[in-house]
Amino acid sequence: MPADAALVEATAPPASPLRAFVSAFSENRGAMLGLAVLSVVVVLAIFAEIVAPYPPNEQFREFVRLPPVWSKGGDWRFLLGTDGLGRDMVSRLIHGARVSLFIGLAVMLVSGVVGTALGLIATWFGGLVDVVITRVMDLLMAVPGLVLAILIVAVLGPN
Repeated sequence: MPADAALVEATAPPASPLRAFVSAFSENRGAMLGLAVLSVVVVLAIFAEIVAPYPPNEQFREFVRLPPVWSKGGDWRFLLGTDGLGRDMVSRLIHGARVSLFIGLAVMLVSGVVGTALGLIATWFGGLVDVVITRVMDLLMAVPGLVLAILIVAVLGPN
């Protein structure tokens, strides 16, 4: 009987690509930690109105520039302290997660659309168009973003 079980196991169909991805992803501790952090940020952003202790723009004039709770002079009502206008930093961070996630998703979407369009154009026309698009993309990938920004400002001027 054990030989039959080994035969059935050997002839079982291979795992689907999605199942293989999930298996490999779940074995990577760094990936799981990143997923957990991202999940917490997304949940906080979705429920910011409920989770945040104060509205993000509410000012507490008597607590201007309050240090975090673990520093001398900190207050447990403001875990990360307050800013120069007396606004709670925890509330501002939680509400700010919405903007950060929106910008990240928008950049990803625009990059995907532009990259797909350029790839299709390069493939469709081929030849010189393909070479020019490929070399421009190689240049953009080789030069770090900050250096590229400095180069653009140097060429176009600060305005």
